[in-house]
Amino acid sequence: MTHDDVLRYGLVVISLLTSFLLTFYGMTMIMSGASTQGPLIFAYVTIAYGLGHLAVLSHAWSSREPWAIKINILFACCFLGVVIIEAVRNGLPEGSNAFSLVVLLVVLGANILAIKKIVERP
Repeated sequence: MTHDDVLRYGLVVISLLTSFLLTFYGMTMIMSGASTQGPLIFAYVTIAYGLGHLAVLSHAWSSREPWAIKINILFACCFLGVVIIEAVRNGLPEGSNAFSLVVLLVVLGANILAIKKIVERP
């Protein structure tokens, strides 16, 4: 097993875990009975990104089509935009909010890299 194989499988595992966690987080927000419209929409968008990324990951694994990379980048940018709008609406990020945005950027970057490594595998 080469270094690229280990990196690819590691990124796929991280990608699967983050998709599950984002979907679980969104479902938790919905099940908690969020009464205002903002958190409910954010929960649906979070679930959509988690499941959408999982679908693109699955399709990239089976078909290796290069458009999967572009679709995943589009999903990630849209999700990041919604997160930033939600953060600004609730007050500008400071402290732990800014840290959570940085962590989200790293996760989205790892998801994009996972799709890229899958599509470009030999």
